[in-house]
Amino acid sequence: MQLQHLTLRGFTGLSRGSGIEELDLDLTQVRGIVVLVGPNGSGKTTTLENLQPFRALPSRNIGLKDAVCVRDAAKDLHFTLDGRHYRVLVTVDAHTGKSDGFLWRDEQPLTSGKISELDEQLQRLLGSPAWFFQSVFAAQGAASLLSLRPATRKDFFVEFLGLDHLQAAAERARQVAVFLEAWNAGLRAEAQRLTQELEELPLLEQRLAARQQEASAQEAALSDAHTNEQQCHTRVEAVRRQALQAQEAAHHLHTWEQQRARIVATAARQEAIVQAERRRAHAESVRLRQTLTGLDTRMAALGAQERTADEIDRERVRLATAIADREGELQSLHRATEAERDLSQVEGQYQQRITTLSTTLAERQRLAAALRSRPAEAPESLCRGCGLAQAAWQARDEAQTRATQLECLQREHSTAVQALRTAIPQGCRPRAAVEAELTDARQHLQVLEQLRVQQHDRARLCEERATAEATLQTVQETLSRLNAVLTEVQAAASGGPAPGGGRARQRTRGVYPRRV
Repeated sequence: MQLQHLTLRGFTGLSRGSGIEELDLDLTQVRGIVVLVGPNGSGKTTTLENLQPFRALPSRNIGLKDAVCVRDAAKDLHFTLDGRHYRVLVTVDAHTGKSDGFLWRDEQPLTSGKISELDEQLQRLLGSPAWFFQSVFAAQGAASLLSLRPATRKDFFVEFLGLDHLQAAAERARQVAVFLEAWNAGLRAEAQRLTQELEELPLLEQRLAARQQEASAQEAALSDAHTNEQQCHTRVEAVRRQALQAQEAAHHLHTWEQQRARIVATAARQEAIVQAERRRAHAESVRLRQTLTGLDTRMAALGAQERTADEIDRERVRLATAIADREGELQSLHRATEAERDLSQVEGQYQQRITTLSTTLAERQRLAAALRSRPAEAPESLCRGCGLAQAAWQARDEAQTRATQLECLQREHSTAVQALRTAIPQGCRPRAAVEAELTDARQHLQVLEQLRVQQHDRARLCEERATAEATLQTVQETLSRLNAVLTEVQAAASGGPAPGGGRARQRTRGVYPRRV
């Protein structure tokens, strides 16, 4: 490692000791031993201990942020190592303590400005700071190697001799040994299991022979069972053929019995259906007669309240006109109420402003009265130098202005009040009377609407009555046809199956009218 150039800016030792704000040293031509001479506190130690790339002052055991006094302090060191050029730049803010670190190798940056990256690169390049300050760089008052504790001295020689990779290899060897011991124990257990299985092998062979003998005996028994099964199949087939013949004969007998029972049941069902249809038709006839009676009653009740449509329409138009008039009158009353309220507000506002102006005018007139008491022989220029006189003259001028404003305000008040009073309608009726008339008219209009609905109901009831009479006539015709069908069914049931099977049932379908 060969030092090339050093620049220090803003360091406390140089600034206070020698008054130097920035120090620039060119070491490219320096050979042999170099000695710095100067009084105490002039910055010799600061200069020497910065001739190394780390961010520490080892003799004082402090960092760069504790040795600077300006916000843009910096340390810039150039050196060569193994034929390559390196540059270390550290900037420090003495007020905030913030630091930035940069490292270049052959003009190529190795860090992005972070201090942690700079420390990592320097340790990778030069070793740890402790090893560097005990071997390469000897600071002022640094302890000798023999005075270090054994553990510290051991760590120093491990790093100095490069034994850390040997320790890592020993750790890996220990881990491999532990793995091999575990694997060896597993192999021993597997060998014991296989030995035990070999010892049990003769016993297993004996059991296999016994099982083979049992299998031979079971095969012989299975052959005998197959023979017996074939014989049983032959006998079962013979019995099955006999059973089929008997079943066929019983089926023929059962078919004839079912035909006879079906004929009797069909006749009974047809008779029951016709009877049920007759009962339903009779019930429907009774219900329709009751419906007609109810419709007649409702139509008679509606006839008592009947009024012509023209009368209802004329009354509705009259009531609608009356309702519109009352609503317009209510709106006029509402506008009159709002105008009276606005008039009260305007009078209050103008009275307040008039009172304020009158008070101000009286005060200004009182001050202006003081000018009339001024002696005639007193010069006006002398009086104007007096503060009270100046206030009196100003009050006299303001009194004239306030008087003019008061007259204008009074005229404006009279005009506004006259306009609002003109907007208030005169001769309006009480609001309660108008609202009562409006309510009565609306109720009467609802009654007329109900009469119109009742007229529509009367027309609908007439249509329903006509429909009910037609349905009653259809039901009566249906009853006549059902009586004829019932006579045919009874004759068929007494004389045997009727030709055509269910013809009587087919006649009953479609004769029952739809329920209204």
